[in-house]
Amino acid sequence: METSRFRYSSVIRVALVLHCVLSVGCNQPTAVPTGKTSVCKGDQSDCGSPHHIGVKANTGVDKQDICACRGEQVQWEDPESLGFQVEFKKGDGTPFAVDTFNNTDPKGTVRQDAGYGPYRYKVTVHGKAFDPRVVVGGGR
Repeated sequence: METSRFRYSSVIRVALVLHCVLSVGCNQPTAVPTGKTSVCKGDQSDCGSPHHIGVKANTGVDKQDICACRGEQVQWEDPESLGFQVEFKKGDGTPFAVDTFNNTDPKGTVRQDAGYGPYRYKVTVHGKAFDPRVVVGGGR
């Protein structure tokens, strides 16, 4: 009886490891600078809601880092009508189908084939540039 119990627990462990390895987002580390904490948890808890980023005159945006999953919508909102321009950095690419957003085109959906990790972008408000990022992570 002891032997069969050991055999089944081994099978369960192997099945759990395989499930984790084969699951999208199970082990998707996000590059994080030293001394910082990860924006994305690396599991599906980051997924499931649209992401709203408020445009601010003094900081550019209200969230310097956001975590978005593939297929999720990200929208920059400008309730004070400050006027803004978002441009994704050429070297980092963009997780969206386009690389610029503004007051007339403020939202995009993260591509299904977007790589996991940070995407730096520049947001310009009243001629002043800021450098936040969108981090693609989670598990969709």
